[in-house]
Amino acid sequence: MMQIGQILVAQRWVDPVALARALADQPDLGLRICSLLIQRGQLDPDHAARALAEQHRVPGVLQRHLEHRDPALARFLPAALARTRIALPIGRTGAGELIVCVRDPGAALHAEIAAAVAGRVVIAVAPALQLEQLVQAAYAAPEPDEHSVEVDLSTRPIAIIHDIAPAPPDEVDVDLSTRQIPVIGDPLAHLGSLTLVELDDVRVARDPSQSGQHAALPRTATGSYLPPRTATGSYPSRATTGPQPRTATGSHPRTTTGSHAGQAVRPGSTLPFGFRGPTLDSATSAIDRAASLEAAADAAMHWLAGRFRHAVWFTLHEGAALGERGHGDQLTIEVIQAIAIPLAAPSIQDRLTRSLGYPSAPAALPVEVDAQVACVIAVGDPVDDPATATRDLEQLGRALARALQRIAAR
Repeated sequence: MMQIGQILVAQRWVDPVALARALADQPDLGLRICSLLIQRGQLDPDHAARALAEQHRVPGVLQRHLEHRDPALARFLPAALARTRIALPIGRTGAGELIVCVRDPGAALHAEIAAAVAGRVVIAVAPALQLEQLVQAAYAAPEPDEHSVEVDLSTRPIAIIHDIAPAPPDEVDVDLSTRQIPVIGDPLAHLGSLTLVELDDVRVARDPSQSGQHAALPRTATGSYLPPRTATGSYPSRATTGPQPRTATGSHPRTTTGSHAGQAVRPGSTLPFGFRGPTLDSATSAIDRAASLEAAADAAMHWLAGRFRHAVWFTLHEGAALGERGHGDQLTIEVIQAIAIPLAAPSIQDRLTRSLGYPSAPAALPVEVDAQVACVIAVGDPVDDPATATRDLEQLGRALARALQRIAAR
């Protein structure tokens, strides 16, 4: 059996340099190679599926198959088996056979699934991280709805760069020079005193014409500590961990240009919530060993996906915080990269909270390098142990600051 990397390179579906970098980072991140390359925007999910199909000699499940799967078929496979074996029924053949998409195809699994559904099945394969997310969603245990809240996206809760509503009269003006953010109702009460600091300081080099109520930042922005995305070429806009609608021809993700040439940073993307991420010690160790900003950011976001229900990584450009990557129930790649929050606008905390979909316990972590804020991570709703969330987040921030300082000094 050929190795998956050999197939990807032979078919010219992935750049050999990108593959080598992913293989070097893989042990620390704990992701399969196709999933890591997809997550970084360096491999099209359909190409990954075709490579896996060639490797395992089974049908490959493409994005259109996942997007148009029949959710009702999930009931034919026992939830315990689906979650353990990472398997999801997606359709039927013309002959009535149940098509089951799996992560690890093989004769033993084929027999196990056929016995469980008491019928004929066709085993197909898809990239692991996408399938894990779909299985988690399809077979998730129902959560108590005692305090559930309906979310109406038609109210436009996301602050978008070209359409930011004026602040309501009762909002509190923000004096960032105090290093505190006054917030009505104190939504940070559950996470202690973690606040944004000095995001409108002159060191951010804000341009007054590109901040405030009617800001108009260009799609290409310049940040202080983000390397250019040139080492691996253009990234596809569908660099997500789950099936996404196809974007129009010619569309591209927002590009960030920085002063450290020769490195690449993956585009904004979503990460699936619900899987067991690395421990905080493992994540900070991976960040401390990271040889590039890309590897450090991957390790941080991988840990955040298992620790918080919502998280967005913001870069700073001329007085605005721009969404780059993250995860959350409604935070798709398009939504994340549409978020742009002018730092001079009233109630920065409220706008960050809105960008996460109004989580019950939001917090924001600025990461500083040489006394400058290099990026901001906004999070909401710890998965467990809220009492230690602030401490954990601050520890992650210190590790990121060390890594960015070390990488920037090269």
